[in-house]
Amino acid sequence: MNAYYQNPKITRATDIRPYPSTSAFDKLISLICMIVAALTSSVAIKVEKAVLCTVCFVGFFGVIGSMESGAIGTLAGLFLCLVFAGVELLIFKSLFGKKINK
Repeated sequence: MNAYYQNPKITRATDIRPYPSTSAFDKLISLICMIVAALTSSVAIKVEKAVLCTVCFVGFFGVIGSMESGAIGTLAGLFLCLVFAGVELLIFKSLFGKKINK
C-alpha cells in the first residue's frame, strides 16, 4: 500500500494535490489561453468571417448613401468602397476558394 491509504485526513482522491493551488497570474494566463483557443477554432473563424462580411456589405452601401447625400467626398467614398470590396473578396475567396483534390 502507499502512504495515502493509511492517512485518515484524506477521504477523496481530489484531496491529494501534487501542486499547490495556482496563483492569480496562472489563472489569468489560463483564461487568456481559453479565450484565444475559443476565438481560433474553425467554427468561430467561420462565424467571424460571416460577421465581417456582413459588416462590410452594410458599410459598402452606407458609404454609397453617404456619398449621395454629400457627407463623404467622392474620392474618399470610392477609396472606402474599394477597401470594403477588397475585404469581402478576400473573405469569399478564403471561404469558397478551397478545392478538394481526389
